[in-house]
Amino acid sequence: MSGNSTIKPKPCSVCGSIWHSAMYHNPRKPIAVRKPLQRSKKPIRYESQKNQTKRLATREAWFEANPPDKDGYWYCYISKHPLCPKKLTIDTVQLEHNLSKVRRKDLRFDITNIFPACEHDNKAKGSLSAKEYMAL
Repeated sequence: MSGNSTIKPKPCSVCGSIWHSAMYHNPRKPIAVRKPLQRSKKPIRYESQKNQTKRLATREAWFEANPPDKDGYWYCYISKHPLCPKKLTIDTVQLEHNLSKVRRKDLRFDITNIFPACEHDNKAKGSLSAKEYMAL
């Protein structure tokens, strides 16, 4: 086989398009009759009033126990993501659990398990612990 050979896609036997195969078409329904995809009717899972009250009380207690520095900043405790701003304001700080809420439900509302993080590191870390995330 030569390095210049290109694989030409087989055109769709129904409409002739090279961008999809005939499996794309439902033989029972013509294209014009098909309904467009719709969003799920399932409601978003809402937080219970009890959990919301506990979460907000924990957040308030954390901010009282950990005030910002003299310039009004907190610092991202992970700072691994390339887009991490490192200095966090009240608008950009996210309170991240060091040991995830999924693994350690008993530490869910414990302020000693909560640290400031940026949005990028918070999303990238997921349910890993900080040590596991830093080891990646």
